Amino acid sequence: MALVWLGAYLISGGNIDFEVLSEFTQYAMQIIMAFMMVSMLMVLVPRAMVSAQRIKQVLNSKSSIIDGSGDFQTTEVGTIEFKNVSFMYPGADDYVLKNISFKAQKGQTVAFIGSTGSGKSTLINLVPRFYDCTEGEVLVDGVNVKEYKLKDLHDKIGYVPQKGILFSGTIEENIKYGNQNATDEEVAEAIKISQSKFVYSKPEGLQDHIAQGGHNVSGGQKQRLSIARACKTP
Repeated sequence: MALVWLGAYLISGGNIDFEVLSEFTQYAMQIIMAFMMVSMLMVLVPRAMVSAQRIKQVLNSKSSIIDGSGDFQTTEVGTIEFKNVSFMYPGADDYVLKNISFKAQKGQTVAFIGSTGSGKSTLINLVPRFYDCTEGEVLVDGVNVKEYKLKDLHDKIGYVPQKGILFSGTIEENIKYGNQNATDEEVAEAIKISQSKFVYSKPEGLQDHIAQGGHNVSGGQKQRLSIARACKTP
């Protein structure tokens, strides 16, 4: 306002013309905006430093899940067994799971049914060692999961979360995500196991494009392709 008042005064006195005032006002606005950006940086930089410290703490934290020796021979094939398994989250007051025992044989279909918050997902997450059980043992192929090296354990398991995630690329690339060297026969077998035969009705078949997140396929198709991808982990 002071610049406009001063400019109007100078114009009325014939000292400058309107073009000079207009140019000067634009330059002044650029300077003011620059100072506003500097003031914003003074607010945002301390926040960014605090956030960076928190990220650093996460990156430097050591995982409580450590590799086992991997020095063993499996006694079974395709089995998962829980022996008196109990689990409590760190800092919790009560167990989420208490004294769970069962054995799933190769070829069996096992379902866990319960209300929301009853511990179904927690129980499944103990198999790939996203957590370690508080009490008892979880066995895969007759061996305690704590004895496995994590890579070897994960190579035995195809884990498909409830929310399927697909990546930008072709259907074939999504199926081969876990094993880039999978043969055409292995891809076809994965499609058969996951009942994803709908891919053959696509305009370009296995080369049909999948949008990031799988937004161009239905929820059921997304889950089936996620299952097919899990079949081809190395």
